[in-house]
Amino acid sequence: MDGRIKVEDAARFLHMDCQTLRLMIQNNLIPGATCFKRGNSRQYTYLILAKPFIETIGYAEVRQYE
Repeated sequence: MDGRIKVEDAARFLHMDCQTLRLMIQNNLIPGATCFKRGNSRQYTYLILAKPFIETIGYAEVRQYE
């Protein structure tokens, strides 16, 4: 794992759609995840850090068996 998890992978693991996960990240409900806007952009960039997500959610254990 390279230190980051894609929104699509995290959403699949949590059994939810990507937009729901993005809204949860915007509201600081996902540990180790954040989002930000660059300059005058209307779009967010999302970042899910692997280590906090794995430690809190247990993502690594499931990834080993996929």
